[in-house]
Amino acid sequence: MRKTALLFALFSTPYVVYGVVDFTTCLASDEASSFKDLNLVSRAYIPYGADKISPGAGEFGYGYGMGALERVAYDYEQHYLYGASEQGQVTVTDFSDPTNPKVLPEQYLIDIGGTLTDIQICPEKNLLFISSLTNGAGGQGDVLVYSTYQRDNVVEDAPLNIVELKATIPVGFHPDNLKPNPSCDMIAVANEGEGTYDGDLGLKDPVGSISLIDVNSMTASSISIDKWTDEELIDMGVHLPLPKKALTYWNTYSALANDLNFDEALDNYKTAQNLEPEYVAWSSDSKYVYVNLQENSAIITVDVEAKDAIDITPLGLRDWSETKIDIFKDDGCSKIMPVPNLYSAPMPDSIESVTIDGITYILTADEGDDKEYGAYEEKVKAKELFGGEVIEGVTPIDYNCSSSAEAEAVCSGSLRLTIGSSAVNYDNPSDPVIEKIVTLGGRGISILKESPSNDKLEVFWNSGSELEEAVCKNLPWAFNSVQDEEFAPVNGVLYNTTDDDLRETITEVSDPEEDGCEDQGDGTPGACPLSKTVDERSEKDGPAPEAIVAGKACGRLFAVTSSEKGGSAFLYDITNISSPVLTKVFHLSPASENLSAGLAYDRRELGEVDAESVIFLDESKSPSGKAAILFAGAWSGTVSYWEFECSENYVPKRTCNTYVESVIEFFTEIFDFGF
Repeated sequence: MRKTALLFALFSTPYVVYGVVDFTTCLASDEASSFKDLNLVSRAYIPYGADKISPGAGEFGYGYGMGALERVAYDYEQHYLYGASEQGQVTVTDFSDPTNPKVLPEQYLIDIGGTLTDIQICPEKNLLFISSLTNGAGGQGDVLVYSTYQRDNVVEDAPLNIVELKATIPVGFHPDNLKPNPSCDMIAVANEGEGTYDGDLGLKDPVGSISLIDVNSMTASSISIDKWTDEELIDMGVHLPLPKKALTYWNTYSALANDLNFDEALDNYKTAQNLEPEYVAWSSDSKYVYVNLQENSAIITVDVEAKDAIDITPLGLRDWSETKIDIFKDDGCSKIMPVPNLYSAPMPDSIESVTIDGITYILTADEGDDKEYGAYEEKVKAKELFGGEVIEGVTPIDYNCSSSAEAEAVCSGSLRLTIGSSAVNYDNPSDPVIEKIVTLGGRGISILKESPSNDKLEVFWNSGSELEEAVCKNLPWAFNSVQDEEFAPVNGVLYNTTDDDLRETITEVSDPEEDGCEDQGDGTPGACPLSKTVDERSEKDGPAPEAIVAGKACGRLFAVTSSEKGGSAFLYDITNISSPVLTKVFHLSPASENLSAGLAYDRRELGEVDAESVIFLDESKSPSGKAAILFAGAWSGTVSYWEFECSENYVPKRTCNTYVESVIEFFTEIFDFGF
């Protein structure tokens, strides 16, 4: 190593450590001379595991909608991609040549069983972590620890898989997301504590929590988040889908009371039943874990050494009075406009932490979500709320339906609204008051900034209407469109392996007399191509960005997110974190414009549908030596590899004109003189 390079390594901060992006702005390349494009290099179709319906049961199976890539993890040392399927099996794909990814043979399938919720890798330690709902939805879960495949022990004629189960670690109720810290000696787990409803037993709603796994001892510590009352959280602006007084109203006084059984949930009520950890992110120094509570539109900060939840940050409500939004179903995007007195709760799904010049920022993908238990649905149509059908005889206060065409459209339309604590005051359980009109999801991305003085987070920036406007301009056929597992073909694999309810829905989505199309792309009736569903999500959650990741490419700092059901993807240059720039808008499945998902899948033309997992690889982690992004579609069972193309005159900036550079130059001169 050259002396200067050695000194630079000693005195400088790396761009990326495992799992956390660490960026120094003085090393950023000039925007005009660095990034050129992001290009699709390859796409692979990944089996969901064993074929459950054909005579060759036990062989690899392919089928649209089977959740083949519910979550993925990438071993950047061995260049294997691990994909966890909804069928409880993990497939392995070789990405050593990103132009030609290859699924490893069936003997390398890791058959775990049960429901898998996330998968992560510590490449340096050859460890694979998988969260599992071992005891069923809502039950106590486990994190399973396996060894990883090493390239020198993967041979074509291996008789069976050769990974070893090293530990089974009990964690909290319904573990949903895992994330290693930068040194991979600790794993944070978000235990969602999702409730389940049974017609006979009623609502069982366990508490949410956070687990910290010590990788060396393979043991877990549990961190309680039941430290605030309903009233404290509501006063702070944290959204509670069903606080205790709301449970009382719906169980005792509402028109649904005879159809609901919330007795046990009320008898055993804890505020943490309402808090549902969804996603985690680490600070670069591993001192803090940031835990996203999607249904609560809030983020908890955990002090790792103290093993204590020290703060909760409500993400507030978006006010659409001046910012544009499309809430009208008119089969297009001509009505992206401000709507007076309309709010939305951001409710992000995934989050990502980045450290820029020593300050931590949290990026969020503001998808939106809601709760549903038996006859109770938190998400209701506006026209039913204003008509007094949801909360009997009660209409929203301070909302004049005749004040404007937009207001009238809200009152009479099917815009989905929440009846949780952000909108309804349940202080008197027998007489609730609807105080605000609040829809679900922020329809964009947000950035929170850490305050160095008190370690608190504050909302720093959000994209407003930029995602909707960008898709309207660049991809109008995908504007607030929808494809998901329900678009699977009738008599396809998912249809033949699912329950009666989903089978009925698939039939309706494929029936032109219901929600289907006369022409699914080949002249036959079936599920609609994406372009025939334009505007379907405008009254719900709009673009609903689901995943967000960040990383360095071409000397710049980027963030990427994608629309859950619409398939559009967005690349932001966030080098200047105060003013992110939307650099590229593209679609993950262009074939969906004119082909149903099933047709495109059978023709091997389908791209990513429901890209819940996105992985950013910087140059040091990429198999090609160029920064890249992996998109994995849960329902499409596809994974695509996109590579950054830097401008021809791009030259990496190695040092900053700072004190550190002066020290480097000083010691370089000494070494050069032979000191």
